[in-house]
Amino acid sequence: MDVPDPLSPAASGAQARRRWTVLSSIVLLFFSFSVAVAWQLVGLYGELDVRDGRNTLWLLTQAHNMGHLLVQDDELLRRGLVERDALEQQENIFNNRLRLLSEEAQQQRLEYFHQRERVAGAIAQYETIAQGGSIADAPRGSSMHASLVSLIDVLERASSDVMAQDQNERGEQLAQFGSLVRAAFVAFSMVLITGGLLIWQLMRSLSQQREQTRIIAVQRDELQQTVYDLHQAQQATETYRNFVSLVSHQFRTPLAVIDSTAQRLMRSAREEVQSGFTDSQMVLDKMNLTRSTIQHLNKLIDSVLTSVRLESGAIQVQTQRVNLSTLMGEVVAANAHLLQDRPLLLETSGDADAYYCLGDAVLLEHVLQNLLSNACKYTQPGTAIAVTLARAGYGTIVCSVRDWGEGVPENELPLLFERFYRSRRSRAAEGTGLGLYLARSIARLHGGNMDASLPEGGGLAIHLKIPAEYMKAPPPLG
Repeated sequence: MDVPDPLSPAASGAQARRRWTVLSSIVLLFFSFSVAVAWQLVGLYGELDVRDGRNTLWLLTQAHNMGHLLVQDDELLRRGLVERDALEQQENIFNNRLRLLSEEAQQQRLEYFHQRERVAGAIAQYETIAQGGSIADAPRGSSMHASLVSLIDVLERASSDVMAQDQNERGEQLAQFGSLVRAAFVAFSMVLITGGLLIWQLMRSLSQQREQTRIIAVQRDELQQTVYDLHQAQQATETYRNFVSLVSHQFRTPLAVIDSTAQRLMRSAREEVQSGFTDSQMVLDKMNLTRSTIQHLNKLIDSVLTSVRLESGAIQVQTQRVNLSTLMGEVVAANAHLLQDRPLLLETSGDADAYYCLGDAVLLEHVLQNLLSNACKYTQPGTAIAVTLARAGYGTIVCSVRDWGEGVPENELPLLFERFYRSRRSRAAEGTGLGLYLARSIARLHGGNMDASLPEGGGLAIHLKIPAEYMKAPPPLG
């Protein structure tokens, strides 16, 4: 799986989008939190600003104070120090406070402060005893006086309890208000910070976008230049192929004429030599050299044309079952004249059926012929040549041709398969520099490959690797 470059424009854009999404989510989260805190602050402020508890406490305190004044004025009235009208006015104010405390809204607040039953009971008892009468008409020590004193005492205790509970609640709400204010400050600060980060990310993204646009423009120009260069290279390659084909065709005709003329001259020279003309032997030798040169040129033309056809894909593999062991035996038999003065070590391990592959017999024969002729070409007479067939792993056939010749430097091994490359040891022998290049190209055309190595004891080994027709069974365990 392809892994994207973390420095590429696509990867940078993806990272910027992820950062933008995260920061936007954080801003939205803290903004929502700030709205919720602000809503709670508004509600709590309303509770602190307008409270029924303070109204209830005020009524309890007023009723308690009015009750005390009523008792004092009653005492003063009995002494003749105040008028009855003043006492009745004070009593009306006291009764009004009691009626306000008896309203449902105040009763609910008294219930909240756990004072409803006590206050309502005391008021009901007082009103039942008074029955609309005035305290001025009641004798001293009467039940009306006693119930009034008891009511005043209840109002005093209730106002004290309500005041204490209200102060506690106000303290808790003030503490909650402070906590909410701090939370709102933190949330607002985080909104400002993340908002600043968002702005920074936006500016950075815009800068990266401009840079990516510039990079894309440069890459587009480079791609256009590459396409143009590729088109030019294709045109040059096509021109080269056409030129090679034309030149090869034009060479073949005069070479064929020269070869035909040389053959006729050689026949005439042989007849004259047989008739006793010694000078004709020199002509015969010259014609042999001429024909050898013509054959070399024909091989060069064939190799160049084959190379061009391989590069252009014009060669089609005629696939069939081929036994490389049998094919190698045929190639060895066909080159018996080259092996007359060179010992051949032919080694095949395992069953011959293990060396079947799917390929083109003509092309594979060309490869084996090239390997064997090269080994003969670059070794002295009397030097052995080894040909080995073996299975590598479960699915590869390896054909190795080794000589004990001069060998090549190790740094030249990868260059042996380059087109027109000739090593130092091959420069003294005839060759085109295309043999191993074509052999490896044919091997790769069959899904295989070819490489070279320097074995112990000197010389050079060329290894042809071709996929086998079937997977070889693994060796038994134990």
